[in-house]
Amino acid sequence: MHRKQKWLAAGIAVFALLAAAGILIWQHTHRGAETTGTNKNLVMYVPFGDNSHVMVDQDTGSVFCVTMPEDIYDTDGSRITESDLKKGDLLTIYGNGIMLESYPGQYPGVTKIEVTKRGKPSDADQYQNIVDQIYQEPDPSERPHLGIEYRTDTMNVYTYITEGGFQWTYTDENGQTQSVTTDSAFILSWKNIADMTLDPEHGTDLTLCFSAEPESITAERWPSGLMDTYQDGDEVPGSETVTVTKDSEGFVIKDALSGYVYRITGTWENGTVEYGFLTK
Repeated sequence: MHRKQKWLAAGIAVFALLAAAGILIWQHTHRGAETTGTNKNLVMYVPFGDNSHVMVDQDTGSVFCVTMPEDIYDTDGSRITESDLKKGDLLTIYGNGIMLESYPGQYPGVTKIEVTKRGKPSDADQYQNIVDQIYQEPDPSERPHLGIEYRTDTMNVYTYITEGGFQWTYTDENGQTQSVTTDSAFILSWKNIADMTLDPEHGTDLTLCFSAEPESITAERWPSGLMDTYQDGDEVPGSETVTVTKDSEGFVIKDALSGYVYRITGTWENGTVEYGFLTK
């Protein structure tokens, strides 16, 4: 499933509130992860909205959503896909036990899912109050958010990325088409920009986590030292094109290096949005 299906509207609101800090860190949430390397949880699958879901742990009552793995199996052991999961199904999920701190929690380290028992939609009705608390109808005027996941030697990190200029068209509640354009200063003169500390000797893979999957992405970068000398009105220096690949985890920048300013431009049916971040 695409990355847009992994982030709930409420989760995005939490990320925005924490953007000043810039970083969220995954922590162990179940005993045994340090010793066994694999956690096993029995959960109920509760989908809602536009391809969103929560899992409710049947032992602890914890509420979280997961990054769906490729290995998903039915009760008879046959391989299935996420679309085959039904509301009310009881699932056994396997993973590293590392949970992104938000509400609901985000569990990106799931490696395998098994359907333990097929349920009925009514089985999940007991959790409707949870869904009502976290689900909000998407605001069509809101641009997609971008976060980046990456791993250091000691932890997995999520960073909320700064939005720049955009052009966005949407239909309002009265059925009228609205178009909004906001220009931004050139990225090298941004005073507030998300930053992340990468390995200075080795490249780091950066996973781009959009709240809605773009139709296309472009990426480019400049040496970060240019931020010290560039002033608005100066000739814009040439950039280096950065390759963005797509795999089962989403969009990825392979082997990103420290010491650069990156600009990401996403294009959707509704328009384009610019994002930027600094690597140190």
